[in-house]
Amino acid sequence: YLHHPHAPARVAKDLPDAKLMVLLRNPVDRAYSNYHHVRERGKEPLSFAEAIEREEERIDGETEKMLRDENYHSPARARYSYLARGRYVEQIRRWLQYYDRDRLLAISSEAFFYNPETEYQRALEFLGLRKHKIENYPVKNPGGYHSSMDPALRAQLNEHFKPYNKELYDLLDRD
Repeated sequence: YLHHPHAPARVAKDLPDAKLMVLLRNPVDRAYSNYHHVRERGKEPLSFAEAIEREEERIDGETEKMLRDENYHSPARARYSYLARGRYVEQIRRWLQYYDRDRLLAISSEAFFYNPETEYQRALEFLGLRKHKIENYPVKNPGGYHSSMDPALRAQLNEHFKPYNKELYDLLDRD
C-alpha cells in the first residue's frame, strides 16, 4: 500500500488515528527481488538491465491516470515500477500529508532481519504495547537474488538511489 497513490487518503479516511509502520528494504535489493518475482510469474520478458532502462517509458503517465481516475488500475505500474517503488521518500511524503510524523515508524528490513529482537521492541514501544520477548524469529523472505546482480549495475543503482535515500534519512531523522 505504500506505493499506491490513493492509499494514504483512503486509510486516513477510515483510520485517522492509525499508527503506521513500514518495513523498508535496501531499494536496490528490493528492485532486483521484485524483478525476479515478476519474471517468475511470466510477466517480465526483459533482462533486469533492460527493464530498469525502460521502466520510465513503461510506466510513463500511469500514476497521473490513477490520480485522475480513482478506479483506474495500472497493470504496467503494478508490474514494472522496480525503481519507483524504492524511492521511499516520495511515498512516505504522500502518507505524511495525512498523518503526523510521530505516527509513522520506519524500520529497515536489514536491521529487522539482523537484529529482530531490537526492532521488534522498537515496534512494541511505538505502538504503546508492553515489552514481550519472542524466542525465535523465523525468516520468511530471505531473498537471495542480490548476490547474482551485475556489480556495475548495482553500483549504478546505488548512485541512482543516493539522493532519494539522503532525503529519506533527513525526513525520518535516521539512516
